[in-house]
Amino acid sequence: MSKQVRSSVSRVVLIRHARPEVVVGVPPSTWRLADQSYDDVRRLSIGVRFGSRVLLLASTERKAIETAETLGLGPVRSSGAFDEVRRPWHEDSAGQRGATASYLAREALAGWEPLDDAVSRFDSGLIGAVEYGDVVVVSHGTVMSAGSAGQT
Repeated sequence: MSKQVRSSVSRVVLIRHARPEVVVGVPPSTWRLADQSYDDVRRLSIGVRFGSRVLLLASTERKAIETAETLGLGPVRSSGAFDEVRRPWHEDSAGQRGATASYLAREALAGWEPLDDAVSRFDSGLIGAVEYGDVVVVSHGTVMSAGSAGQT
């Protein structure tokens, strides 16, 4: 007999962090938001209507936390469940895009977190949020896309 979980979540909104200030030679996990991104995030917050109970979740990376804080929806809960896929960084963007496309096509790549592990990690973070109204998650493009790629 399967156990059902009742949820009072009315909506889950996934937001990719705003554009960071890229610093060559510095790990992307430490990049802050670009100055122009703050206004973009404020406009997004005004344009999307949220309920009175919002759980605001973010990855542990600075750019995601800054994006979540700038939304102005309340306190931010940071969790490694929403961190980007663990992977090596390619300095050239074409190499990074190619590797990411291969990863999302379910190709096993050396040094990359297995896709199913990334999806499970992200899903586990969401499961812990089932008691709230609106849930807003500020995360990263590859890990959020992995959920769709993981569907078979």
